[in-house]
Amino acid sequence: MDNKVIQTIKDRRSIRAYKKDQLVPQETIEILKECALYSPTAQNKQEWHFSFIENPTLILEMEEYIVSEILKNANDAIKERMASINNKVVYDAPLLVVISVDRETLGYYGKLDAGIAAQNLCLAAESLGLNSVMLGMVAPLFKGDKSDHWKTIVKMPETHDFAIAVAIGYGAMEGIKKELDYSKISVVK
Repeated sequence: MDNKVIQTIKDRRSIRAYKKDQLVPQETIEILKECALYSPTAQNKQEWHFSFIENPTLILEMEEYIVSEILKNANDAIKERMASINNKVVYDAPLLVVISVDRETLGYYGKLDAGIAAQNLCLAAESLGLNSVMLGMVAPLFKGDKSDHWKTIVKMPETHDFAIAVAIGYGAMEGIKKELDYSKISVVK
């Protein structure tokens, strides 16, 4: 089958290592912003917000804070997991998109809308020759004593809470090809 959309879906992998010295071109970031805004939402309410963080120094500062928060009360399994990924949660990606949702709708539909937007960003990135990974581990930025500080830094609306993030850049590794498990599908006729 010669279908670019389906091929993009099949080719996309979660990448957890990025080339530090290769920034995403500004015109590509503008396309990604547009693709984020094209994401469908429940009742077309569009109650999400996208914070495009393009400053690698700030991203590293955010990552260091996240890791310190994760390790504060971590058990041995979490410490081992963090060590196995070199205490990285953004993986040196030069672009981090934080998706937040109005806390009044952060329930089922808000989370669903944020997930759809994250997938739009990942597929758009793949189609533009970039790589991506969805991130939930960014959440510690927006909890605890410094949450207001970080929300201000990423220009998150006051009425919003973190939903999900997407790291985007040029991969420094090959993604793992997914083995399809058809036992996860039930057919009802």
